[in-house]
Amino acid sequence: MHTKSPHFIVVTDRGALRAGWIQPPPAPLHPATSLKQPAHLQRRPTIRWIEEVAFVHPRQHLVEQLSDMAGAYSATESSGGSLRRMPSSPSEVHWRIAADRQAVEDLAQAAAAVLFREKPESWSLSAPADIHLALLEALPLVCRQRLERVLPKNLARSTIESIVKHFLSP
Repeated sequence: MHTKSPHFIVVTDRGALRAGWIQPPPAPLHPATSLKQPAHLQRRPTIRWIEEVAFVHPRQHLVEQLSDMAGAYSATESSGGSLRRMPSSPSEVHWRIAADRQAVEDLAQAAAAVLFREKPESWSLSAPADIHLALLEALPLVCRQRLERVLPKNLARSTIESIVKHFLSP
C-alpha cells in the first residue's frame, strides 16, 4: 500500500461529500534498518481533507420535506397493538425518486466545484452502488475524463485507514 504522489479522492453518500488528497507517508526520521518496526510505529498514508459538505435535504424523512409534521409518519395499529409502517403510495415513490435525483445533482455540483478548484491530474470517486452511475452522468465531461477509478461503495463514514486501503489497493 504505497503511493508515489498525492492522489485526489471524492467520497460520497446521498447526504455528504468529502474530498481530499491521499498523502504518502512521511519519510522515516531514522535511516532504514534491518529491523522491522512494530505496526503501531509504521508510517501510513493519510488523507488531507479539503472539502466536507453535508446536505440536509437528503437526510430528512419525506414527511419532514413535505410538511411541518417533523417526526410524524403514517402508521396504523396492527392486531398486536404495535404500530407498523404503511406501504408507500405512488406519490411517495415519486417524491423519493425526485429526492434521489436532487441529491445526485447536489453531489455532482459540489464534486465539480472542488475538482475545478483543486485541478487534480486524476482523481477517484467512491459513491453508493445505487447512485454512482447517475452521479457519473451528472458530472461535467472534463471531470469524467480525468476520473481514474470508481468504487461503487459507500465509504463516507469509513475510517481513514479503510478509505486509503480501498483506493490504493489494486
